Amino acid sequence: DILILIMVVYSIISIPYRIGWSDEPTLATMWLDYSIDIAFFIDIAINFNTAYFDNKTERYIYSYIRIFQHYTKFWFWMDLISTIPFDYIFSEMLASSDSLYMHSVKLLRFIRFARLAKIYRFHKSAESTDSVIVNRPMLNLLLLVTQIVFICHVFACIWHYITLGMEKSWVTEFGFEDSSSWDTYIASLYFITVTMLTVGYGDIHATTSRERGFAVMAMLTGGILFGALLSKMTSLIDKQNPRSRAHKEKMAELREYLEGSNLPLQLKNEAKDAYEYFLSKKSSFGESDIIEELPRPIMIKLVHEVYSKDIQRVRIFKTYEKAFVADMVTNTRPFQATKGEKLFSEGDVLNDIIFISSGTIVISKFDGTNDVVLGFSRDGGYFGDFEFEKNTTCIASYSAATNCNLLALSHTVINRVMMMNLDAANRFKVELEDRYNLFLKVAAAPVEPTDDLLSHDKVAHLFNYQVPSLAKHDRLPKTFKAAAASVAARKQIWLDGVLRSKDVATKFSNLSISSSHYVSALQTFKVITLSPDGDRITVEKDLWSLTKALVVHPKDMRKVYWDIFIGMWVVGSVLVAPVDIAFDASSFGESSTADIVFSAVFCADMLISFRTAFFAQEDDAHVIIPSLMYENYLKTWFAIDFVSTVPVDMITSMVSTTNRFTSSSNKIVKILRLFRLAKLTRIFKLKVYLSRLEAMCGIPSTLFDFLSLMVKVIIIGHFIACFWWGVCSVMSPTGSTWYDQFAIVGTDSLRYDDTSERYLWSLYWAIATLTTVGYGDVHSSNTSERAMNIFILFIGASVFGFIVANVSEVMEGFDRKTTMTSDRMLQISEYLKEKNCPQDLSHIILRHYQQLFALKTSFGGKDLLANLPGRIKNNILYIQYRSKLENIAVFKFISNQSVILYLFELMKPIFFQPGQIVLAEGNSATDILFFVSGSAVAFQKHSYSLSTKKVKSPTHHSEKNCQ
Repeated sequence: DILILIMVVYSIISIPYRIGWSDEPTLATMWLDYSIDIAFFIDIAINFNTAYFDNKTERYIYSYIRIFQHYTKFWFWMDLISTIPFDYIFSEMLASSDSLYMHSVKLLRFIRFARLAKIYRFHKSAESTDSVIVNRPMLNLLLLVTQIVFICHVFACIWHYITLGMEKSWVTEFGFEDSSSWDTYIASLYFITVTMLTVGYGDIHATTSRERGFAVMAMLTGGILFGALLSKMTSLIDKQNPRSRAHKEKMAELREYLEGSNLPLQLKNEAKDAYEYFLSKKSSFGESDIIEELPRPIMIKLVHEVYSKDIQRVRIFKTYEKAFVADMVTNTRPFQATKGEKLFSEGDVLNDIIFISSGTIVISKFDGTNDVVLGFSRDGGYFGDFEFEKNTTCIASYSAATNCNLLALSHTVINRVMMMNLDAANRFKVELEDRYNLFLKVAAAPVEPTDDLLSHDKVAHLFNYQVPSLAKHDRLPKTFKAAAASVAARKQIWLDGVLRSKDVATKFSNLSISSSHYVSALQTFKVITLSPDGDRITVEKDLWSLTKALVVHPKDMRKVYWDIFIGMWVVGSVLVAPVDIAFDASSFGESSTADIVFSAVFCADMLISFRTAFFAQEDDAHVIIPSLMYENYLKTWFAIDFVSTVPVDMITSMVSTTNRFTSSSNKIVKILRLFRLAKLTRIFKLKVYLSRLEAMCGIPSTLFDFLSLMVKVIIIGHFIACFWWGVCSVMSPTGSTWYDQFAIVGTDSLRYDDTSERYLWSLYWAIATLTTVGYGDVHSSNTSERAMNIFILFIGASVFGFIVANVSEVMEGFDRKTTMTSDRMLQISEYLKEKNCPQDLSHIILRHYQQLFALKTSFGGKDLLANLPGRIKNNILYIQYRSKLENIAVFKFISNQSVILYLFELMKPIFFQPGQIVLAEGNSATDILFFVSGSAVAFQKHSYSLSTKKVKSPTHHSEKNCQ
């Protein structure tokens, strides 16, 4: 099939060319055509013996009779017609006829275009082959571009064919009558490509009525093809890397929500990091919808495969039935807690049971003076079950003793899962009751304060932080001393649902948590290192410890600033290198100080990269083992960094100035100078640096995407401009290039003008081509330039499609909320018109929805905020809606912020205009209404005795606009 496909491609390319230029085949090409015809006859014979796939039975059919019947229905006749050499047969029969008949006979070669059907058949066969894994959107785009190239080829041949035998045509008008077939073919293809891709330079154009008629057809065809190209490019943008795109869309939703809120930059970054972690652990494709559609046995098996690591890390997941575990683990929400972070305080609303994938949680209660440690929950344990068991607010405080990876499961989901798995639910209830009773036993036990924790060594161990200046006990910070004094050990502590002795209590008391006042200064990271025995272990280390060990952590702000700095240098080197090569003149001079500085900076970045920790997904920690850091860098960015950092400029300069080299060696030097293009490989790292810059700047994501798109287009135009000038200089003889046709004040050609002037002319042409404007004042002037121009035109069309698709996407994101609100308001308005709703009532309804959507952000963001850690979510809600919370009367009597926000999320915003009835007398009042703004009047139509057993509610109507 592959061999036949190659022959088909050869046929459909060569046939139009021979017709268009009346090119008679040579003896060699004639025998090649005969061989291809024989191969096609053999292929027909093979097809009579090839099984076919029956879509109805979903089986291969091997019966000769059925194969014969299936093949002769359609494909046999197409193959036969395209295989019989009608042109050769009739040529021999009409050999003595006049040239007009012979010229018409040559058109019979177009019958062989029926061989195109074979390509369609092969394409359909490839689509049904599951063993070949391809990027389908990219393949479709390549196929479309190939089809456009082929159509341009056919039209180019026809464009020349219609000039045969004519005294006046574009061939004679533009001086191609004495040119070779290759030159006229390139000129013809150049005109068709420029026309179909809607550029239209105008340097070659129709000169006769016949040509103008064909040009009209070419323009209409080109419009359709160009539209198809834009559509495919948009589809490619939509479907390219669907996982990354889905992740980006989710993050964009969060960023848009955060950008619409007046939140501190630090809180925004915390929310983004938390949501990024959530998406890295959960699917961005609506996992629950995918899993729920599966048969239950397959669903359970899939979940245990996908979440095998979480199931292995959490003990309860390993001890219960697979169905119960599958239902629970698919609904967990992963999040992280940093060392020292207080997750929940006594009295907070805790609506989740939280499973600990890694880390340790301290459970404590405030006795009026100190935080008394009552227990711990470690790797594989869980907490929050007391609140679920008793349906109450937090009965204790929960703090992270180390960096923790956690999985939250809401009480609502747990109740639903327990209803589906009754046997497991009964066991789970018993376990929760036992854990709670043991905790009450520990809470009721007497306290034995420990004073020995005030020693310097134990305080240092308490915070896993060593500072040389804290060498003496009396120089310890007061916060350290207070934290150590507050630690209380007991005869027994609660440890993951069991009681442990005082020795264990003393051991774990060293993990107690102090106030968050100084935790940020002691921020630690979970890292993988080697033990003294050479085993891989996971430990907590702070930035000071890592710095002393000459290890760079990716989250170290110094590393972030360095990456942004390197990103700027990458942009500079990527822009400068093509100019130096194309225009044969370094922007800063050969082997200049700037080049040396560039190389030195990138060498320093390579050394830092060798000592930069990398994240191990399977361990949820950064690896700081030197040998593994070296290996990771060598496998990832080292090749690009090394190739782009080698100072080829200096080497070539030294070689070129050495007198020993001959003229042939100078050619080698010129080739070596092309290795400066290796610097362009740094562009692959720009995405990393741009993401860092976006996080640091805090500018709106849509604006950042728009600016990024503009930078990409400018860089592409810059590359094409340099490529256009550089290749034209090499391929075109002196005096015949496009830039030799232009004179700048005092010079005979652009060739001798300064670099900036030459660059601007080339960039002007490149942008005009990329954007399909094509003024025509700058255009190709010889065959080599036209051939290269054709290549650039296809790149330009693809880039233009890329621009259109991305601009459309970016513009949608600029004010997505407003757009969605407008669309929804239009739907409501049309609905009211459809139902013939009275105009005054329609006005009230629309007014209500307008104000509702204005406040909808707090309620529309519920789904997004639900996936964030409780502390971050509550901070966002409280800061964003503090003014409204202060105006809700009931909240003045509640001191706990989490309870206030819990109630606030249950509330629904409603609006009333003056004169509207808020509550009607005699109607059932199902809600309590809290006035955020406005006022209402209460009155009764009839008076009632106070002794009446059933008192109807009075009527309330709004006195002015009420929220």
